[in-house]
Amino acid sequence: MPGKRFKAEEIVNKLRQADVELARGSMVAAVCKLLGITDATYFRWRKEYGGMKVDQAKRLKALDQENARLKRLRPERRDHVWAYDFVLARTHEGLPLRLLVVVDEWTRGC
Repeated sequence: MPGKRFKAEEIVNKLRQADVELARGSMVAAVCKLLGITDATYFRWRKEYGGMKVDQAKRLKALDQENARLKRLRPERRDHVWAYDFVLARTHEGLPLRLLVVVDEWTRGC
């Protein structure tokens, strides 16, 4: 059974709580048990969110979502999304040939 997915602000609050418990002298395993997470989860969170404030963690998640949206951007109309590629080749005489190919993703025309 998969565990609960925590929000960024919940993670930051749990890391703060863990820091307080660790400062009191508790062991990492005991703190993780208190928080209801595994040791691996604690160290992964600390690596990703360590030292962040709640608003910074929210911003990080928003940027991750924006990046994911942009990666799957599909054209909605002509001239909306363009792709480009550099082609390097040689002619029959051995001279270098450099081409920049630009393609409209909607019409697939160059």
